[in-house]
Amino acid sequence: MSAVFHSDVVVSLAELASSLFRDRVWMHPSTEWESGYIECVNRLFGDSGLQDALTRGAVYGEDVDAPLRVLDELTDRLDHRRSDEKIVADPLFQQVAEIAAGVLPFVILRSSFDVMSGGGVPLKAPESAPASETRRMSLEEGEGVSDESFDMRLTRAEVLVFFEWLASANETDVLPADEAEHRVLRDLESQLETKLVEPFLPNYSALVSEAKRAVLGA
Repeated sequence: MSAVFHSDVVVSLAELASSLFRDRVWMHPSTEWESGYIECVNRLFGDSGLQDALTRGAVYGEDVDAPLRVLDELTDRLDHRRSDEKIVADPLFQQVAEIAAGVLPFVILRSSFDVMSGGGVPLKAPESAPASETRRMSLEEGEGVSDESFDMRLTRAEVLVFFEWLASANETDVLPADEAEHRVLRDLESQLETKLVEPFLPNYSALVSEAKRAVLGA
């Protein structure tokens, strides 16, 4: 696949697909997260590199690339000189939102995702580092625990399944009673909440089910 900034694509498709997200972010802008139709479309096709990648060849697979090309054409046809409220009210935008909602789950599940950085990553499976480059932490007798940070790479599906478990465990008070273990899990949940857009989507439950099937290889 071609290199594309996956996080930009996912966030932008989520904005186009979710009326709740658009209402919170587009219609009621804040200093925490400023966005709108123009910013969203520019991020989706320009900043992410998706438009160039679609021109060069396959990105997510033709069954997903084809509707993304249609989405590119439709967003160009919408008059962006209008306010976001008028753009969203345009019947043409409804087609845009439907296509975005339709392709989003496949974009998520066919892409790898860097859990810790949340940044753009090439759309390919992470490669294992050579043994000579792999760092090993040795705790010899008398040494304290290092405060060295570690990066994890999981697929988007794995992240979504893990987040759903964390959220459910927190709601039902089944997280460990040990204070340190509890804090680590809560911190992980908080970090994922700032990275994931799926919980904002109306089809979140379906996305979680699809992610579980992907993890199990079903």
